[in-house]
Amino acid sequence: TPSRKDQLSENDETNLQLYACQLIQDAGILLELPQTTISHAQIIFHRFYMKKSMKEFCVRHVAMASLFISCKIQETHRSIFHFLQVFIDIIYPELYYISPDIVELLKSHLIRTERYILIELGFTFYNIELPHQYILFVMHILEGHEDLTQTAWNYCNDALRCSVLSLSAKPQVIACGAVYMSAKEHSRVLPENPAWWLLFNTTRDELEFVEKHIKEMYKRPKAVYLNVLND
Repeated sequence: TPSRKDQLSENDETNLQLYACQLIQDAGILLELPQTTISHAQIIFHRFYMKKSMKEFCVRHVAMASLFISCKIQETHRSIFHFLQVFIDIIYPELYYISPDIVELLKSHLIRTERYILIELGFTFYNIELPHQYILFVMHILEGHEDLTQTAWNYCNDALRCSVLSLSAKPQVIACGAVYMSAKEHSRVLPENPAWWLLFNTTRDELEFVEKHIKEMYKRPKAVYLNVLND
């Protein structure tokens, strides 16, 4: 990636990816956005950093702009003031008073970063396909219970925080991997003769690939913000 070429360690890059995706998730919840808007934003974030370095663009600003763009694409608009207020509350929880200057500064970062993302990605984010729709389809075919579906949905959300899965795994593979993990957690035996995942053009190796990366992500310490910008 450009960040690795820019001498950012793999550990710091992964930490910042997870931090930013959590920031998007937290802001999305406070803004009462649907998960589809949040997940869309996380994929936009990952795609941008396949073209640009984290040492060149602040992950907080890119996370914020990614969610802002996603709100427009998904037609889940929020006022820019409310949007900025939520991010300020999350990023600067110690501030008791938010001056107009801080709001204007963050607004300028948002507008400028949004423009950079649009320039780099063009309109490619309109063809983003999320795995969530496959979760519902898979569980309908397998007649999965609500608890099984909810757990799979949660794994699916977490999978999109991982850049490897978000950028390289097909949506149906992520969905099947999430169902595979959910079935294990709930001790639910799913059909294997023939194997249920073959219906979705997925292999067992791909299921285990998804499981491996999600579990590795869970083992990591809590992600924190690091200022890695070039001077």
